[in-house]
Amino acid sequence: MRDADVRDCNGCPTLHIDGQPVTGLMHWKWNVEEVDAANFGRCGVQLFSFIGQLWLGAGPDPSQPVVYGDVQTPFPAMTPEVIDRTMRTLLAGNPDVLVLPRIRMVPPEWWKQAHPGELMVHYSLDKREFVRGPLAAVTSSRWLADATRALVAAVEYFEAHWGDRVIGYHTGFGHCAEHAYFWGNVVSDYSTPQLRAFREWLRSKYGSVDALRTAWGQPTLDFATVEFPPPASVLGAATSMSPLMLGAGSRWRVDFQQFTAEAMADSVILQAKTVKRTLAKLGRRKVYSTFYGYMNLEANSAAHFGVGHNAQQRVLSSPDVDMICAPISYAARQPGGFSTAQVLPGSIGLHGKLYYGEDDTGTHRASAHHGYVANDADGAVNNLRRNFLDIWRSGGSLWWMDLRGQGWFYDDALLAEITRLRQFADETLARRASTAAIAVFASDRSEHAMRGYPLRFAGLFIEQQLHEIAAIGAPYDIYRIEDLPELVKKGRLQQYRFCVVLNAFMVDDALLRLMRQRLCAEGRTVLWFYAPCMVHDGNSDVERVKALTGMDFALVNQGRASMLTETWLDGQRVVYGYSGNLFPRLSGKDPSAESLGYYVEGTSIVAPGTGDGAALMAKRLPDWRSIWSSSPGMPSALLAHFAAEAGVHLYGSRGDQILAGPGWLSVHAKCSGDLAITLPAPATVRDAISGEELGQNLRTFTLTTTRGETRLFQIG
Repeated sequence: MRDADVRDCNGCPTLHIDGQPVTGLMHWKWNVEEVDAANFGRCGVQLFSFIGQLWLGAGPDPSQPVVYGDVQTPFPAMTPEVIDRTMRTLLAGNPDVLVLPRIRMVPPEWWKQAHPGELMVHYSLDKREFVRGPLAAVTSSRWLADATRALVAAVEYFEAHWGDRVIGYHTGFGHCAEHAYFWGNVVSDYSTPQLRAFREWLRSKYGSVDALRTAWGQPTLDFATVEFPPPASVLGAATSMSPLMLGAGSRWRVDFQQFTAEAMADSVILQAKTVKRTLAKLGRRKVYSTFYGYMNLEANSAAHFGVGHNAQQRVLSSPDVDMICAPISYAARQPGGFSTAQVLPGSIGLHGKLYYGEDDTGTHRASAHHGYVANDADGAVNNLRRNFLDIWRSGGSLWWMDLRGQGWFYDDALLAEITRLRQFADETLARRASTAAIAVFASDRSEHAMRGYPLRFAGLFIEQQLHEIAAIGAPYDIYRIEDLPELVKKGRLQQYRFCVVLNAFMVDDALLRLMRQRLCAEGRTVLWFYAPCMVHDGNSDVERVKALTGMDFALVNQGRASMLTETWLDGQRVVYGYSGNLFPRLSGKDPSAESLGYYVEGTSIVAPGTGDGAALMAKRLPDWRSIWSSSPGMPSALLAHFAAEAGVHLYGSRGDQILAGPGWLSVHAKCSGDLAITLPAPATVRDAISGEELGQNLRTFTLTTTRGETRLFQIG
């Protein structure tokens, strides 16, 4: 019987099958055909994944078809007949195929009609009204009981009939099984089951009604009658707004956002536990895989606060979760763009779990746009290579996804590239330790205190800033700031010279102390954005910012000014930031620090006691350097300048995405023309695709690039 688990392989969590480390490379297609398994099998990719709807039974009228009406793609129900037919088809195409079934945990229409009170209720930000959603509430006891029974039955059937071909199970709630309340402009969930669960959650958190009343500032509250905060309270005005939830009523709103995230995380944990307990009863050891932890979401969507992914510690700590998955970011997949993770691969690996990237980028054979469609086979090959190398460098594996089931990979050039990438993965599997000297930190806990609409504030500090970080000219790792204790414990912090802290606006006292003692040490440079650690007990506490950054600030609570910063780089004026009117904000007023930039619109900011409107400051302190920027969106040229000053080796200076690992280097070209590459030490350089040797004992070499191409080199 097949055995699979995730364990360490030379410092990197790696999928093991029957005790042997494997790359984990996989193909995914929902409408399986023999040719799919055959094509990828010839490429040396033996793993396959497919999706089916959770089978709850035929319903009260077996003569009627079972319909799942919440998605456009007609994914089949995971009935015994569908399972058998799919497995026979795959094995006919490739007798060595191994599968990771994805079970979509959603109810059919008959169940929803029978239990309308168990469905989600969204607040539509477009209609400004409550609407009933198409999915069951994740806290509905009836749904959880029915779904758990059906999941057990599905696993038991797979194991009884196809267990020697199955390496594990991937389950998930919601659209494409991604554990999201809803992909769209809504605040969720306001259903009756969710309200009952919220009241129990508050009772568990606060213990006494007096503690709840004090925290929320509402003297008549009671656990039995407490309500959700009105949707308007988690929103803001479009013209002038606070990006953070501060002041009266803020704890109510923060608790709501924390609870909704934890409820979704708990549904993940229940599914994982159900799968693992079922397997244990059968005497089997296999992997459990899930989508969770999306933070690098589209900046211009409300998804940061609508999916429920900001309770990552719960999932990362679960012993039943082995692999955490996500599509790569959708924002910049075009030629000359970037591949960045939607999750935080560093934290996933730090917790001993395997990051699985999903590359659902459309090839030239795709007929519908989904995150980019290549113009031709050459463009598709370069995108495949870039996306694979980004995921692989991050310590992950991936599946190539034919999302629409249209034959996206029915092309000899694409299959030849997949063969090359599989060979590269085989050759480098045992040496994947990170070589990055840049660490980036994001905070999922801080997103509980951030507004999500109309300004998608989280996106400014995460997705859009990550695009600039990816263009620095050197690789980086990305973690939750809440995982700093694990980094310290495992001795991983020492390799980083330049640390970028994106959105750590709300951290507890213990983490603040650890950041000050261990992050701000060992000669590192730390770059902070906006108001690090300022949110405390629902209010602004500037003293915490001062204690963390080592610099002095004034708090400006209101005004009328953009959050644009002007600075100078090599004598040239550079402006970056956000054009909207955001308050509160900090103004630097530290005479012992170096003021490097100022608010462009400082009329309502510069005043006696608030300094000269400094919006970018740096200060050298014992054993570290502190840099603070009020504005997000710092351009890559300025980031590269700070990184170089911190001692980071930069391979290039043009803004290309440069990926590197032990013995290899890749460039995804941002533009056409000559590009000078500088290596950290002299080496022999060989084109990994053509085999051409560029030279021996090279410290620098020049490439002539075309925008959108991905070059890969062996360095040794």
